[in-house]
Parts: sequence; structure tokens; C-alpha cells
Amino acid sequence: MSFTKLVSWRSQLMKGAKRSLLIITLTVPLLAACKASTTPKAIEQLDTQPQANHLKGKASVYIQGIETEGDLIVLDFVAINAYERKIKIGDRNNPLVLIDSDGNEYTTIEEELNLQPYTSNNFRIAFSGSEKPKNRNLTLKINSRRDNITSPKITVDNIPLKRGKRVEFATYQPRQIKVANTVVHHPNGSNFTVQEIRFYKQQIEVDFEAVNGFKETVDLAGFSNDVPYLEDEQGHKYSFVPNLNSQFTIPARQTVSGTLQFAGRVPESVQQLSLYFNYQQGSDYERTNRPRIIVANLPGTGSETTTAINQTDSETLAVSDSNTAFVPIEKSLNLQVNHPDGSVMRITKIAVTDNYIETDLSIVNGYRNAVTLNSHSSRAMVLRDNLGNTYKLAPPPQNPQLSIEAEEALQGKFRFLGRIAPNAKTLTLVVNEGNESRTNTTQPYMAIANISLTDTEAENIATLPTNQTLDLQVNHAHGSVIRLKEISFQNDSIITNLGIVNGHRSAIRLNVSRDLRLRDNLGNIYNLATLPQNPEVKISPGETLNGQFVFLGRISPQARYLTLVTNDKYGSEQTTSTQPKIAIANIPVTREQPSEILETNPDPSKTVEVTETSEPTATASNKADSIPSSQNVEQQFNHPNGSVLQLKEVTFQDDSIVADISVTNGHEREIILNQSRGFLLRDNLGNVDYLATIPQNPTVKIPPGQTINGKFVFLGRISPQASSLTLVTNNKHGSDRDYTTQPKMTLANIPVNQ
Repeated sequence: MSFTKLVSWRSQLMKGAKRSLLIITLTVPLLAACKASTTPKAIEQLDTQPQANHLKGKASVYIQGIETEGDLIVLDFVAINAYERKIKIGDRNNPLVLIDSDGNEYTTIEEELNLQPYTSNNFRIAFSGSEKPKNRNLTLKINSRRDNITSPKITVDNIPLKRGKRVEFATYQPRQIKVANTVVHHPNGSNFTVQEIRFYKQQIEVDFEAVNGFKETVDLAGFSNDVPYLEDEQGHKYSFVPNLNSQFTIPARQTVSGTLQFAGRVPESVQQLSLYFNYQQGSDYERTNRPRIIVANLPGTGSETTTAINQTDSETLAVSDSNTAFVPIEKSLNLQVNHPDGSVMRITKIAVTDNYIETDLSIVNGYRNAVTLNSHSSRAMVLRDNLGNTYKLAPPPQNPQLSIEAEEALQGKFRFLGRIAPNAKTLTLVVNEGNESRTNTTQPYMAIANISLTDTEAENIATLPTNQTLDLQVNHAHGSVIRLKEISFQNDSIITNLGIVNGHRSAIRLNVSRDLRLRDNLGNIYNLATLPQNPEVKISPGETLNGQFVFLGRISPQARYLTLVTNDKYGSEQTTSTQPKIAIANIPVTREQPSEILETNPDPSKTVEVTETSEPTATASNKADSIPSSQNVEQQFNHPNGSVLQLKEVTFQDDSIVADISVTNGHEREIILNQSRGFLLRDNLGNVDYLATIPQNPTVKIPPGQTINGKFVFLGRISPQASSLTLVTNNKHGSDRDYTTQPKMTLANIPVNQ
């Protein structure tokens, strides 16, 4: 007599691969039972069935019935071999023995009783002894004289014998229970979920789903002396019945589901079970391919939520009240983190399914070199829940290291393997863990924390700030002027419309160390996208650079102000500097519907606080593009050496101030007006606009007795807050003496009608 059991395994490659179905056939022969007596007897039914399991789970015995035949005791029992080798139940040198409560022994005359690997057998054995059988409790001893792996020692107590009657024991009722949200995570990214358990007379079946989040094939039943097993709270073990054609392995980045079979009958009083994989020789190390996995607190046959199996009907299985069914989660997010090198990672959506977690991510590389986000196991992109469980990324085959070239972006759906732990409340997305202290790196550490799983409602999403027309300007001490005209916010960048005038006598560079950038009030930076033809943003003397400057990265949801800085690292405020540091602070970030967004910095100690000044360096004008009107001016200065300076008119341009000037040299010698770049305009705020160099006459020399008339151009747009100007010649080294050839002449309080 034999039966065939089909165990189906479903292997699903992540990333949308097609399912393949592999059918494994497991044949368990049942040996023919001994011929039973035909003598009719009174039958007494008892509720408790005597049974025993071998200590290591290699075999188990269950008493079916007992009676007397004359001076013989006839015992019906089932024996199950859960071992990979043939075992002996008894032989001539180590026979089966029954012992009554008075110490009398009854032995069998069977030559040898064997069980083939992973088989069960119904035995009917006759025992005889020197004493007639009495109404006593008996004990069955199997392999009492020796105990080894092929001759397991088993003792079954409390077998009641009643002369003249046949005692039978309650028929074992198969039961089943559906188990929800029982998932165990291993540090290597693998996880194992038990979905359903069925208890039969001779075996236990466990429906499961296993996810291999590791980069290599993992083995859950690799060693013959460390096979999976079930264990109940009474210490009984139930050994795994393997597929005889292959090991229990799971390929890298794949999901396998199916049914595991364990030999043995679980007593009806068992409340809890535990399932073990690689318990003795497995590892808890994150790089192991033999993970030690323990699924504890599984419901047993005695659980109130089990239901009887009706093999003729298809029943809906009971679900334990203590285990709620898995509920998929999908929600929109707006969580973002900025790395000090200028890179930005943003998560906009998360979907939690029964065997993976999918996120919509956008990562902008604001660094000067290519970066990698998933280079190796210790620098991987992972999700981690608040319980410490790790969910590893199934990387795209075409870019497994998640490399991003400088100033480029990577966006799409990123899938992390494994079923979410039942009690998990939040997730943290981590990239390049271990690099927290490194800011100048091609493997940037970034983490988005507090991704809530308990609230399935969509987050209150912060919209992008509104585009703004501005008129913010700062003048450098050496005469250069930078003006912010407009700012707009994109999904992956911030675009500014800038006008920059080089009022210095030499060429200036604004991005020498790749540090022309924006910085928000949280301390996040947004680096300038490289200008291929002018990476250092070099401007020749007297020239103006106008255009749109793109800064990499989406504005942080919590940002309220920005600061624009040139040469942030090594710039100077000195008048001689060719690498000027110029900052436009307190650039407002205005949103139509401000939202409270979750804090994304996993380490609050690393949050940078920036104090906002009460009086901004630059303030938006109500007339953003307005320029003061041209003004007729009649001002004159007479110097003691006889020279005369007259200002007739002032005209304001977008990048300069033009003064209509007349200068007469009344000295007996030639005079100079622009020694050491001292011919300039200064507003009431202290901003300086230097004279644009006159190529044929850079120091503005005037022979004795002659007059110069013309329009003199001073570099830089008038500050929006300026209300008056002062015109000065030879500002640094001029003199008031009557004999000087470098006269210092000053016309103050020149009105500016804004």
C-alpha cells in the first residue's frame, strides 16, 4: 500500500520575472499491517492516546489499540521513521518489551522490525511472558538495550490493559490553522513566513514563503545532521522530510513558496511550536548563505483557533485572533535628505506588499564625481524597520551598484525584498551606512527616517515653492556686483536668474572650488551645475555675465530661506581679491500651502541651525525690475590746486551707472584722477562702483590747462536700497594740498530717486 503526495513550489524572480512551477513528488510507502484477530470482543474507547517521540525527532510511536489473546498481549501501534536512513524498531538482540506495573516483562518473538527512510508502518505485535496478563498499565520499550541513530530508544508509558476487552484510543483528528503575520528576518536580507499549518496522523505540513534577499543562493537544509525541524513546548521534535531529489535552496534575489512536510504526530495538547533552520551550523552573520532562522510561537494543535480538516469539503481556515491578516499599504510621501556634498535623495511613494516593499525614489548627484549607492554589502541601500529587521534591495541588473554620474539623477521604483514584520511601525531608508562621518566621498551616507507604516493616509505633501521675481543685490568691496533677479523651483533643481558685473581691475572667478552654491536655513547645500564652457565662472574685468544658473537638487520641504554664495570655501572679501566671496542672504522660499513634513534627519544632533538676521543683507523690492530715473545734477567741487569737478547728469543702467562729468585741470602740472582705482561712486550703504577702465587713459590723466568732458561708466547696478551717492576721485591716495597732482575731489549727497 502506498500513497503519493505532491508538494508544489513556486519560484518567483523579483523585478517582474515570470513564475515557474516545479512539481516535486514525494512517495511514502506504508507497509502492510499485520493480520488482525477475528474474535469479537467488547471494545472500550479511551480519549487519551499513548504516544512517544524520540528525543532527537528521528522516530515516533502511537498506540492504536491493545487486547489479550489467551496468554498473549496483542498491541497495535503506528511507528514513523523521520530519519534519512533505515531504522530498527526491534530485533532478536534488542527486542520490543512490554513491562507491567508489577515489573513483569512480555517480549515479542519477531526476528527484526525495520522502517525505511521517511516511512510509516502500522504494526500488530504479540507479546508473551512468564506471567498471565493482568489488568495493569503497561510500558512499551523500543531499543531499550541500545540507543543510536539507526536504533532509536523510545518509551511509551501508561498503556492500559483490560482482560476480555479490546481497548482502543480516540482517532486522531487532523486539524489546520491559518497563520498570519508570522515572519522572521535574517541579517543577510532573507526572511521566512509561515502561512498555514496542517496536523495529520503521521505528518505535519507547513505552507510557507521564503524570500532570499542575499546576493547568493541560500541553503536552508544543507547538512544531513542539521536539517530543519519542528519542536513543541514539551521538547518533542518533528524532523523535516526533504525532497529526495534536491536540497532546500533559494536562488539569489528570489522568492520561493510551497509546503514543507515534517514526520510525526503532534499531541492534541500542544499549544506552541517552533520551526528551526540551520540551527546548529547556520550563522546570524549578514554575509552568510546558511542563515540560522527560528520561527517561534507558532500555534499548535491545542490552539483554540484550529479547525478540524474535513477532507471531503473545502473549508475556509480559521485565522488566529492574535494574528491579524496582512494588509497592503500604499501612500504618497514627500521625505527628503540632503548630503553635505550636495546630493539629494527623495522618496515620494511607498507600497508594502506581502513579500516586498517598493519605493519611488529620486536621487540627484550634486557631487563633482560619480557616486555609488549600492557598491557592496557593507555599503548597500537597505530599508530597516524600527524592530531592527533589514530589507535588502533587489538592484536593477543594468546598474546593480546604483552608480550616478556627476550632476545626473537616478529615479524610479526600487524594490526591497521581504514581508514587513507584523509589529513594524516605521522604516528608515539607508544608503552607504558606515560613511556617516565622510562628507567628501563617492559613497555618500544618506538616511530618510520616520517613514510611517501605521498611518495609511497620504502624507500632507508640501508643494514646490512658488517661482519668484526678485531684486536682490550685493556689492563686493573690490567693485563687483551680483544681482538675483528671479528664482524658480524644479523637481530636481533650483534655477536662478543672475546678473554679475566684474568691477575689479582683474578677471574674477566665482566657482574656483566648485563652491558657487545655494544653502538653505537647515544647512543643506545645492551645488551649481557645471558650465561646460566656463566651469569656474570666470568674468573679465569690466564685463557683465547674465544668465540662468542651475543648482542641483530639489529644495528641502522644510526650507524657508536660501543664501546664494560665491567661492564659499576659499573666497575673500578683500578689495584685491580675484576670488570674491559674495553672499545674498535671506532669499525667501514661499509656498502657497505650507505643510508640516516629517523630519528626515535620523540624527537630530546633526541638524544645522541657521539664525535668520533681523535685517537682511538684501531685501526684495516692491518694484523688482525698476531702475531709478536719470537725474540732472548741477554739482561742482573746486580743489585748492585749481582743478574743478562738475557733475551734470546721472543715468542708471541695468549693470552700470553713467555720470556726465566735466573736469578742468587748473594746476600747472598734469593731474591724475584714478590713481589706484580711486575714481568711484559710493552709495549711502557703503557699496562701491568703480570706474570702468578707459583703455586709452586708465588713470584719467589731464594735462595742465585742459578740460575733459564725457560720460564716465561706473560698474554695477545701483543697489535697490540706495538713496544717495558720493562721487570721489583718488579715493585712496588723493590729497587736498594745493600742489598735489592727485587731487581728491568729492561730490556728496547725489540724490537717487528710487
